[in-house]
Amino acid sequence: MQIHLHVHKTHLNHYFTKGYCMSQKPIVGLMLGDVNGIGPEVAVKLLADPLTHEKARVLVIGDRRVIELGMADAKMKLTVNVVEDVDSVDWSKPGIQMID
Repeated sequence: MQIHLHVHKTHLNHYFTKGYCMSQKPIVGLMLGDVNGIGPEVAVKLLADPLTHEKARVLVIGDRRVIELGMADAKMKLTVNVVEDVDSVDWSKPGIQMID
C-alpha cells in the first residue's frame, strides 16, 4: 500500500501543538512537485528549517536531480542521503533522507 501525504509546515505545528503528538516522531513523505514549479525550492526551504526535523522525520520522495535544482533555486546546499525504501533509512544520519 502506498500513502502520499502533502503536509505544510503550519499543519505540522497544528498537529503537535494540539497534543496529538505520539512519543515517536511521525514519518512524513514529502513529494518534490513539478520540476518547473516552485515545489522543489519550497521543499528545500522546509527541509533546511530545523523545526521541521524537530516535529517529524521527513522522507523525500522524488528525483535527486529535482532536489538539486531546488537547492540551486533556494541558494542552499543540504546533504542528501539516498535510500532504497523507508526501512533503509538511518534517521540518525544528518541531512535529507530521500528515495530517488
